Parts: sequence; structure tokens; C-alpha cells
Amino acid sequence: MLFSRRSSLHLRESAPDTIVKGNRIVTTNEEARILEEVERRKRRARESGIINSAFSLFRNDLLHYDAWIKNCPELVHPEIRINDKNRTVTRGDWSERVEATIRGNRYVFTFREITTSMPDGEPFTYGQLHVDFQGRKVMAIDCTCEQGESVARMWTPGDVSAFIEGPWVDEVNFVFADVTRLHEERKRRSHEEARKQELTNLKKNFGL
Repeated sequence: MLFSRRSSLHLRESAPDTIVKGNRIVTTNEEARILEEVERRKRRARESGIINSAFSLFRNDLLHYDAWIKNCPELVHPEIRINDKNRTVTRGDWSERVEATIRGNRYVFTFREITTSMPDGEPFTYGQLHVDFQGRKVMAIDCTCEQGESVARMWTPGDVSAFIEGPWVDEVNFVFADVTRLHEERKRRSHEEARKQELTNLKKNFGL
């Protein structure tokens, strides 16, 4: 009996510490492994460029798709189609949702702005962009904002709080790069046309 008690005591002392997570009990070793893998995946999201690609594609292109297709159709990427767009306002926050087909695949981009009160009573506003691919959430980007006295809020993407890598990463990166190229080409052509017009005016004004 003495041997049994000592063996039991030894097993309890050598067993890894445990932590209760909801209804599960996980060891500290398992928690460390999970945290390490989460950090690795966050780092992968940052290094792949998908955070900036998805955020910029949503804010600078998808939200303005109607204006682009009406006024500057050459800036509309041929492999992007907007299926639905809506804005919802509730007490303390609002959200914008864009459902798009990109290269034949269904995406939903949802940006939510949330305002809460700090302990000192000051309002605090933050945002989050969710990206769904084929009906599954694959990324959530935490966003911060700055607001001056006379300008609208300027949003900046931060780190991810959800990221499931897949073929959609390369797809969004590719389309964003292509959209950026279209905008740069338009900017270059506009600059060249403005320069030619300036030279024409100079020749006319100085009788050259």
C-alpha cells in the first residue's frame, strides 16, 4: 500500500500542469504549442502581403465599384463582379458588406466599425474586416483609425485575429496587384495628357 501511495504521488507531481479552457482541460504544453502555431500563422499572413491586399482591395476598389464602372470602366478588373453591397447601422456601430465574385469564386468582405467607451468615459473606435471565401471565414483583420477635426476617419490595417491559408491568398494578392497596375497606368496616362496639354498651352500663349 505504501508503494502504491508513493507511486500515485510521483505521478501527480510529474504530470504537466493543466488549464481549463471552456469545457476542455489542456496542458500547458498544448497551450504553448497552440500559441506558437497561432503566432506562426499570423507571421505567415503578414509576410504573404494578404493583409494589405485584402484591406486595400476592399477599401479602395470594391466599395467604389459602382462609381468605377460608371465613370472609369477601364479601372474595373475584368475578373471582379459585385453581386451585392449593403450598409447596416446599429447603435454604437455600423458595417459594410460586399459580396463579390473574384476569378469565379465567391467572396464576402464585411467591415465593421465599433465604438465603445473607455473607463474614463472617452469613446474608443476600432474596426475589423472579415473575409469569407466560398462561405467560410478565412481572415479577420483588426483595424485602427485616426480622425482629425475636418477629415473622415483614416483606417489602417493591423494584425489578424483569424487566418486560414488557402488558394484564396494567391488569388486576392494577384487581383490586387493587377488592380494596382490598372490604376498606375491610368495615372501615368493622365499625367502624360496633362503634360501635353500644358506644352500646347505654352506654345499658344507664347506664339511658338
